[in-house]
Amino acid sequence: MKKTIAFMITLSLVVGVLNIVYGFIGKKTITVSYRNISIYVNGKKMTSEIEPFIYDGRTMVPLRFISEALNKEVTWNEKNSQIDINDKGAPIRIGDLEEATIIKDFDGDKVIIERSNGERWLLEAKTWCSWSWRYEGKKVLLKFGYVTSKLINDEGDTCEFWTEDEI
Repeated sequence: MKKTIAFMITLSLVVGVLNIVYGFIGKKTITVSYRNISIYVNGKKMTSEIEPFIYDGRTMVPLRFISEALNKEVTWNEKNSQIDINDKGAPIRIGDLEEATIIKDFDGDKVIIERSNGERWLLEAKTWCSWSWRYEGKKVLLKFGYVTSKLINDEGDTCEFWTEDEI
């Protein structure tokens, strides 16, 4: 009897946990209406591969289709389940980080960077930066400050620099 009760309690806990997990990753069935919806951008008729539909009183149109029709760039960040929509050619911004280019590296002690706004700055390393020379001419993320700045490469490695002079 005790074994049966213990089994039932364990089974109910497992089923409960599965229900909670299912709630986070589960699917939902919805009812939508198709009405042969036309899309015009600046007076020009556009055709989407995926047909727009109406759900819960709202017209749903593929985000990528609309963004690209408005000359925007769309990227998907799998790790954060995040969609980023930016002007084409615009610098990437993530919070207080901006995209920058390492123009010149002086043996990891100093670098010249070009900010997304076109400014060039000389940065002097607080400690030797072991990877900056490999990124000369490449994009990195920059947390710019007038006293100190931080560079972050695409692997997440960081180097902190004294912000010296605008060039």
